[in-house]
Amino acid sequence: MRKLNLNELGCFITIYFGQDYDLIDDSNEIEPKISAFLNSSDTANWHGLLADIDLLVEESDDLDSEFMQQFGFEFDPALWGTSPANFLQLVKSKLLQALSEYTDDGMRPQSARGGQTDTQYANSQKNKLGREA
Repeated sequence: MRKLNLNELGCFITIYFGQDYDLIDDSNEIEPKISAFLNSSDTANWHGLLADIDLLVEESDDLDSEFMQQFGFEFDPALWGTSPANFLQLVKSKLLQALSEYTDDGMRPQSARGGQTDTQYANSQKNKLGREA
């Protein structure tokens, strides 16, 4: 496989599943970290991550092996009870689900924000981060 530019996927793995993953969420579960990414990033990041996942899957002759070559120094899905292919499929399905919840104007529906406006939700997330620092 040729060297691929998988910047968004690399950042996602490093930040949410790298050595400091417990700063994002202190569980050993994958889904809370995906949720944290979805709650702290915008749809442009989501689309970039989807594109990187699709590119890696399409260009790989042996997805598990090539995933480990690219990201194994940072994250080994086997240690989390899954395979690289299953991990990528889970991330992709969560991204697609989150994107489907957006309204036509690109705003997250209030039901997905606990009834808050986008500004209120963003401020509550910033305040949460500030208290944890």
